[in-house]
Amino acid sequence: MQDFSGAIEQWGTFYFTVAAVSGTLLGLLFVAVSLNVDTMRRAKFSDLRIMGYQTHFNYLMVLLVALIFLIPVQTQTGMGMMVLLVGVAGVTVSIRQIQSAERNPEHPILGAYFYKPIFMLQISAVGFVCFAGMMILAILVLAGQALGVSLLFIPVAALIFSATETTWNFLTHGNYHAPEEHGANN
Repeated sequence: MQDFSGAIEQWGTFYFTVAAVSGTLLGLLFVAVSLNVDTMRRAKFSDLRIMGYQTHFNYLMVLLVALIFLIPVQTQTGMGMMVLLVGVAGVTVSIRQIQSAERNPEHPILGAYFYKPIFMLQISAVGFVCFAGMMILAILVLAGQALGVSLLFIPVAALIFSATETTWNFLTHGNYHAPEEHGANN
């Protein structure tokens, strides 16, 4: 079995980079949401708010995991418990976001880039799977398996990629208007 401290040390540079990237992308998400704030405030566009919230949450949790890795003299139990809590929080939020999306009867973005089933799969379901994976890996860490530390990059990277794509979509496709708002100017 690999030494726990050695496993953490090997991933230090990676998680330092992940912290910087997720913080930067979180800032970009704020810009993207700011450009679409009028649309997102409308009740019928709650899907966009759900997508924005889940993406924001995913970036924050990735940043938190990266910061957990960067804590000096990290213990196996401390790391395992913190990552387990991140996983539990992530699964809970993902389930709530899926339920919220299901309660919106209109889904005005159907047919747009963020077609609802794709949106649900990409944002909330990917988040759910990644956070559930974090929980499993945290349990491995708590059981003394350094492999859990090494494999944690998989859900972290998947969350970053998914959230980055969503942020990009907000920037490039996020200005939605109801059909009645489209006039002769289109």
